[in-house]
Amino acid sequence: ADDDAAAAAAAARAAKRWLWQLSRPERPLLALGLLGSLLGGLAFPAIGYLISEFIALFFNPRTAAMRRDARTWALVFAGVGVTQALGGYLSKSCFGRLTEALARRVRVASFEKMLRQHVGWYDDPRRAPGALSARLATARRRGAPSRRRRSRCA
Repeated sequence: ADDDAAAAAAAARAAKRWLWQLSRPERPLLALGLLGSLLGGLAFPAIGYLISEFIALFFNPRTAAMRRDARTWALVFAGVGVTQALGGYLSKSCFGRLTEALARRVRVASFEKMLRQHVGWYDDPRRAPGALSARLATARRRGAPSRRRRSRCA
């Protein structure tokens, strides 16, 4: 049982290493996606801070100063909104493209490996040519492009 668990863990590490190597051309997209996620995630604490500043602003007895500060904080609030929108767009588009490219490379590698198998390999009902092509086709339909298109429209 321990040997099976160790072999499964080693196979999982090897698969992760292989996927990491396959994603090498899209590493800049990964960095941009992480930056977008960071921008989107930091917006919520910033909004909390801004709301507390707005509340404190209303206790200012000088009306002119209160209006001036309210305009300033409103512009900062709008800037946070723009930053959050930019972060959301960066993370969704970059991660979507990365996922598309990686899924395509995995499908191509899987198909190439299928083509190199011995004829007897296809005798197993799970590996019948129809089942394998159906698996590749459904993997394509469930892929990232449709999700990315939906996120652009939202």
